[in-house]
Amino acid sequence: MKKLINTIWLAAAVLVFASCDEDKFLTETNPNSILDEEFWESEQDYQKALNTVYGALQLPNVSGDGTAYDAARTDLGGSVAWVPHIEYSSFKYNDASVKVREKWRELYLGVHRANQVIDRITADSSDLIEPDVKLIMEGEARFLRAFFYFDIIHTYGGAVYHDTFPKSDEDFHKPMKSIKFVTDSLIIPDMMFAQDNLPTSWDGNDDIGKATWGAATAMLGKAYLYQRDWANAAAEFKKIIDSNIYSLTANVIDNFNADNEFNEESIFEVTFSEILKEGLRGNKTDDDSNGAGAEANWLPGSYSKLNYGGFNSVMPTLYLHEMFTRQEVDVTDPQNSLGGGDTRDFSMRMHGTIAPKNFEGLYYNRTPEESNGWGGQQNAYVKKYTSWHDREIENQVLARSGINFRHIRYADILLMYAEAILEEHGDDVFYINVAIQMIDEVRDRAGIVTLTEYLAEPLTPPSFPAYHISEQVPNVDNGNSAAEVRVEATAENLLTHIRYVERPLELCFEGHRMKDLIRWGVIKEQFDRLYIDEQWRTENAWSLSSDLQYTGVRPDFFEASTGFTDELKYFPVPVDEVQTNRKLYE
Repeated sequence: MKKLINTIWLAAAVLVFASCDEDKFLTETNPNSILDEEFWESEQDYQKALNTVYGALQLPNVSGDGTAYDAARTDLGGSVAWVPHIEYSSFKYNDASVKVREKWRELYLGVHRANQVIDRITADSSDLIEPDVKLIMEGEARFLRAFFYFDIIHTYGGAVYHDTFPKSDEDFHKPMKSIKFVTDSLIIPDMMFAQDNLPTSWDGNDDIGKATWGAATAMLGKAYLYQRDWANAAAEFKKIIDSNIYSLTANVIDNFNADNEFNEESIFEVTFSEILKEGLRGNKTDDDSNGAGAEANWLPGSYSKLNYGGFNSVMPTLYLHEMFTRQEVDVTDPQNSLGGGDTRDFSMRMHGTIAPKNFEGLYYNRTPEESNGWGGQQNAYVKKYTSWHDREIENQVLARSGINFRHIRYADILLMYAEAILEEHGDDVFYINVAIQMIDEVRDRAGIVTLTEYLAEPLTPPSFPAYHISEQVPNVDNGNSAAEVRVEATAENLLTHIRYVERPLELCFEGHRMKDLIRWGVIKEQFDRLYIDEQWRTENAWSLSSDLQYTGVRPDFFEASTGFTDELKYFPVPVDEVQTNRKLYE
């Protein structure tokens, strides 16, 4: 795939040229463009066009630094007043906001590229492509189209529905369709087709990163899960689990660096390279005028520390910070050994995800004593998707990173399967135990005490910690005192654990959280609850536990709780679409 993306720019001119109404342009031929009638003459041409659809995955708001703006909108990421992300964390964006417009444009660029390939492949009756190869290529294009549409509908609350490539100006004017309509009419059928026709794996380095049976099955399961079709969702996730194709990596950190890409846990990830097109800045995309993308990512710019090459634009909230630091380390796990009989204070999962002031080991080749920062409202920094483990500073000059973005990994499947069976079967003891097993696979890999181990403790009734309830802040859940709250292993409590503990800790900053909060319908409730905690912390900062190394209370949830309205859970349709699409609200 690293080589495959080199060919993306070759077909880009075709995809742009063919999208325009030719009556509105001069008839002269552009000598720098490949004309539509001169293309589509070989299987290689079709493959080049398909590569441009994969290329759209590299766009910043699909898999790059734009995803940090989504993280800022959640209960896991906060921003400070002098960075542009604050517009999103405080819910002050509107239909003219930059990221609202850019994400729409980038996702629809992917849709239109996919539609062109699909239209061409299904219309082709020649023998240019072998029938089995044609089915695979169509499966790839339909997977990608549905993947883009899934992001569109769950970001904007619906979509302008294009299931074919526009051939005239009139074809661009389409009405907005609901989430259910797009899911039922396109996403599920496309993912089913992809599931039936894509291979379980690809041979050769040039094809690494292409869509597979596992990716299509995972997205089909997600489509059902978001429709609250628990039985079908669980069935699809179980197919992945039973296939034995995927497994958790031994070290969770292997999922977020450039050293262990396309590992056994990866189901679908987007390729980036710091070497290819190394002279271009990381924000250069293949939809620019010359069609040459940088092939690099600049997500570290939003997450890394200011003086280590980034801008720390999005930082962990105190909610996420406290949950990470409270996770009880399994002292018998070899990965938690620091040598000489010493054991980690914090889990391996935390070690690979955030850096509080009292972090362990090295951070950008510095010990805690050698590092600076962590002042004022900067209590911790995001490690995930940065080069904290092998560099002293990020590549800030050209704003480039070669770390791939993992959209779907096996840990997510385990947690979604647990959620689906709990929703479907409730307190059925068999499924309670299966759900705990799925959760514990993720917890065990993280190097922390499992739910099973907690439930085996000599307590009546058996229980496990409710980590989402602050141990610091007195409230009704802990009897208005600072204490740990424990709960029994009911379906409701396990679902709460998945929603507010396990998915945040395992999948934070991977693009899932806002969609999760929306589908559960708990955004306002969660922001309000955390705002109460934030107020108490602000008024009682002197009494905060030194173990958490808080240096100040950033008003993340004051902004989120007061700024959020139900209308803002989705991005508004961008002003550009409103002004140009005359059938938008028919």
